[in-house]
Amino acid sequence: MAISSPRTGAFTLVIQGFYHHQPLFEKATIVDEVIGGVLGVIQGLLLIGFTIIILDSYFGITTIPENRGELILLRPFHDSYDTSATAELMRSRLIPGFMNVFGLFIPGDLQSLFLTRS
Repeated sequence: MAISSPRTGAFTLVIQGFYHHQPLFEKATIVDEVIGGVLGVIQGLLLIGFTIIILDSYFGITTIPENRGELILLRPFHDSYDTSATAELMRSRLIPGFMNVFGLFIPGDLQSLFLTRS
């Protein structure tokens, strides 16, 4: 579970590394750039949201003590963003909205972890 967050980031970098520009509109390149920018922002929000979901599903449970078998940098990374305004926005607005739209595909325990916070 905890290894999925770095894997998501690695896959994102691999996808962007092999990307080749394919114009959608030959004569209206500005539309192509705007669509690419919007999709890039959406991809970034999804990456941040999935990272928060994955790490909060383990580190957000306060009854789990620190374990020597954890990956070294995950807990400090979670602690560094845990109190940020970005994480609060994601937890209070964007992640519950995502859970409401795609809740059919998400386990109930994971949904309840984020839907009860809003």
